[in-house]
Amino acid sequence: MTKSQAISEVFVTAFQALSKQERLSVLERLFVSKELEDDVSDIILAWQRRKEKAIPYERVHNEIKKVCRA
Repeated sequence: MTKSQAISEVFVTAFQALSKQERLSVLERLFVSKELEDDVSDIILAWQRRKEKAIPYERVHNEIKKVCRA
């Protein structure tokens, strides 16, 4: 286990030990900071889309080129 994984394990274990109200309080504090809000939102979005099929780079690149020419 890496240092980063060990630290995250400690935080997750501590979070799980909190009551529902305490968890809500922690999450509310995470969203107070715009920087943290963006990070949490990005993580949630990535987690929600994790099972979506990847789009090949060439296809995305070609679509962007079409839009830029228009």
